[in-house]
Amino acid sequence: MALPEAHAQILPWDAIDLDIDSKNKCSIKNSLGTILIQKANRYNESNGKVPFDILTPSGGGSRGTFKTGLLVGWTKKGDIPNFDIVTGISTCAVMAPFIFLGEDDLKKVEYFYTN
Repeated sequence: MALPEAHAQILPWDAIDLDIDSKNKCSIKNSLGTILIQKANRYNESNGKVPFDILTPSGGGSRGTFKTGLLVGWTKKGDIPNFDIVTGISTCAVMAPFIFLGEDDLKKVEYFYTN
């Protein structure tokens, strides 16, 4: 199951691409390490350091509402990064793709948790 092309084009870097064939066999086309190396190769900072922004919200149920408020405030403040990796547990795992995709998709998280 590949990432929809429309989303693949707006990602800050290539996503991990899984293929699932008719026999339900999965294969990872690009490992996370390969993708991070690709970002490092594209980064042209003279000090040789490559920044990676990683977010790992956790917690389930109503805790998702708190995380939503945090993310909405962070977005309004204007300095929320384009995350390289977002992963979560429970309800935050549901939020993770929207956080990863960024500001417009974060509005969907806000709507879901406030309506």
